[in-house]
Amino acid sequence: IDVSVRPRKERRLFNNEAFKEAWINACVHNKWSEELAPAVYWFDDRLEIVSYGGLPKNLTKEEFLSGKTEPVNKELMKIFLQCGIVEHSGHGVPIVVREYGEKAYTFSENMITVTIPFDEEVLASKNAEVENDVEKEVENSANATNNATNNATNNAPNATNLTSTEK
Repeated sequence: IDVSVRPRKERRLFNNEAFKEAWINACVHNKWSEELAPAVYWFDDRLEIVSYGGLPKNLTKEEFLSGKTEPVNKELMKIFLQCGIVEHSGHGVPIVVREYGEKAYTFSENMITVTIPFDEEVLASKNAEVENDVEKEVENSANATNNATNNATNNAPNATNLTSTEK
């Protein structure tokens, strides 16, 4: 959030709607029978959402990327529908594609990975904030160490005697 301008300007690290759709799809299309849960991995510059099992049967990459839907877990899809989590409209993948392009999807025989890159401006801003915080923390630690050392030296018994005998 940039509070130096009015009204404040809020920018997100990544598109929340695209993330939500990618995560829901990872859950509904995951091959749970393999006992591998879908996962989200956080890296310095991106998120990766992994779903195991590969493309749903009878779907090509092109059909998948265009939004054609064929849930791997029909019962889970029914539960998600009843809870209002999904609409079964096939709009989730196109939202991710619209925001990040088809390159966001990586397919292999046994998994689908969605890569959501972080907004570079927000990331640079966050890195600058972290660097400033680290610099302040290092400076505070150094000052605290110096103060503790000075206090210990000044309050040590016979400190002046040790100093005078060394000369």
